[in-house]
Amino acid sequence: DQVTNFSHEPADMQLLYHINLGAPLASAGAHIVAPIETLAPRDRHSSADAGTWNTLGAATPGLAEYAHFSELVADPEGRTRAMLVAADSTWAASLQFNRASLPMFTIWKSQRQGLDGYVVGLEPGTNLPNVKRFEQQQGRVPTLAPGQTRQFEIDFELHLDASSVNTVAVDIANIGRGVEPTVHRDPMPGWSS
Repeated sequence: DQVTNFSHEPADMQLLYHINLGAPLASAGAHIVAPIETLAPRDRHSSADAGTWNTLGAATPGLAEYAHFSELVADPEGRTRAMLVAADSTWAASLQFNRASLPMFTIWKSQRQGLDGYVVGLEPGTNLPNVKRFEQQQGRVPTLAPGQTRQFEIDFELHLDASSVNTVAVDIANIGRGVEPTVHRDPMPGWSS
């Protein structure tokens, strides 16, 4: 994707990719694999999920969504990766992107019953999905100069056997090698409005 400022004045831009995955991949026992550098719950409700941010539980009627904000570790070329693995670990969906262009990553979990929305969102973005004013105050809203274009690329793949899933898991582990994840149990100042 390319975003161009066709104005004669500088312009703010925000971009969040909502990559939402549902059944049958998103189900109880599925799990998220990502090279977490820093992760924090979006709000007080999501704090209850801080210890289980990467696993999916049973569908629960009326359960409010959980969301976690994060920064992922990137390799020397800026590439990072995340994956949702099926409960039986025999298939998965992964995405790769460059952290230089999409520095923030949101994990969104809606674990309501089927038709009510059992969905997991793996969401790279230029900033966090807070109100724009708050994100501006944190210095996370990019500005494009007149005529400037920014390019964004996400590679999305399905992995249909355990061997392929394992290969991607090893790649993600290698990206995160040597970095001890910081996982906050409460919303982090400057990340949650």
